[in-house]
This record gives sequence, structure tokens and C-alpha cells, in this order.
Amino acid sequence: MGILSEITPQKEGSQCSPERLAKLAAGRSSFWEYCKLINPSFFKDSRPYQKVIADTLQAAYEKRLINPKTGKPYDIVIINLPPGFGKSYMATTFTTWAFGQDVKNMAITVSYNQTLSTRFAKTVRDTIEDNENELLPDHYVVSSFFPYVKIKRGDGAMNLWSLEGQ
Repeated sequence: MGILSEITPQKEGSQCSPERLAKLAAGRSSFWEYCKLINPSFFKDSRPYQKVIADTLQAAYEKRLINPKTGKPYDIVIINLPPGFGKSYMATTFTTWAFGQDVKNMAITVSYNQTLSTRFAKTVRDTIEDNENELLPDHYVVSSFFPYVKIKRGDGAMNLWSLEGQ
């Protein structure tokens, strides 16, 4: 065994602290917890509207957001907030979490121009490809929670890509 492998921290499961394992489990099951772990400087409990959006998106995804008039789950969620409130960022973060729930999930972006749709696709793809900084124990990326969510090799164009297993 070389010196590099001796000083490099191991991946999840081999030498993860119980606290980190608990956070990973929480992030897998709760979109809001996932958000706070992925980017704690942006997603904060002191911004209650973020938790409302996160919980609403998760409830819609899990078919728990029920229309009282029909008794059926809503299939569309519209987020109407002023610019700068993180709507697009939360949508990209949600997409990565949803892929972690099932790699067969698919996302469609609708925008008034192609630039925004392409930016969304590129941001999701790049976020999935982020690597952990193993020297920072509180650093989390998509693969920290969902190591099987990977961009399919040879299929990673900026605006047209797919995941392994899709």
C-alpha cells in the first residue's frame, strides 16, 4: 500500500463517522435535509420559504400533495417568487435529488428561451459530476448521497445527456 492511499480518506461505508452516515441517510430521505447539506451557505432554516418549497416539491414527487377538489395528487407545481429567491437553483438541486430516488426519473425544462433550458441542463449535469473534497468532512455532493447517479459515458453533451441506468 502506497503513502497516498494511507493518507487519503476512504469513501462512504469504509471509514465514515456515524454522524456523517446519519446525515447521508437524512439527505436521501428528505429533500430539505439534502439541500442544507449540499449547500449550507444558501439553504438555511432562517429562510422558511425555502423549507416550504422543498417540502412541497418532495410532497408532489411522492404524490402526497393532494388536490382537495379532486382527491388526486397534483402533477404540476408552480413556484412564483421574485428574482433572486433561488427558484432555479432549488429546481436543479431537486432534480439531482429526484435522480437519486430513481435514476429512471426524467426532467423537462420549459423556458421562454433555449439559453435558460440549456443552462439548467448543464447545471444539473455538472452538479452530478461534482467530486467530494475528502479533506473536508462536512462537504457533500450528489455522489455522497447517491453514488450510483452518474452521467452515462459518451452521453454527456451539455444540453443532451442521460444517466447510467436510464
